[in-house]
Amino acid sequence: MGKNIRIERQKKGLSQENLSEAIGMSSGNLGKIERGEITSNIEIIRRIAQVLAIPISRLIQDNQASEHSPDYKNNSNPEKDQFIFELADLRREVSDLNQKLIALAQVVDVLVKSK
Repeated sequence: MGKNIRIERQKKGLSQENLSEAIGMSSGNLGKIERGEITSNIEIIRRIAQVLAIPISRLIQDNQASEHSPDYKNNSNPEKDQFIFELADLRREVSDLNQKLIALAQVVDVLVKSK
C-alpha cells in the first residue's frame, strides 16, 4: 500500500511534506508508511485518498504499478470504498465493546472477591 501512496502522490506532484500537512500527519510518518515500515489505519488512508482525489481501492490494491493493465481504470468502486469504511467503523465498535467487556469483567471479579 505504501508504494501505491507514493505513486499516487507523485502523480499529483505533491511532496511528502505537502501531503502530510494536508492529512495532519508528520512527513516522517508518511515516509515510513510509503516505505512499508509502519502501517496506517483506515482513517489516514481515507484522508490520503480524499486529498489525492482517488478511490481508496487504488491505494490498497496489490498491483498499483501496472497502469497499463486493462483493469487499472476499472478499479474505482465507490460501493467497495463505502463498504471498507463501514467495515472499519464496525471493527472499531467491536474493539471498543470488547475493551468495555474486559473492564466490566474485572469489576465483577473485584466485587465477587470482596464478598
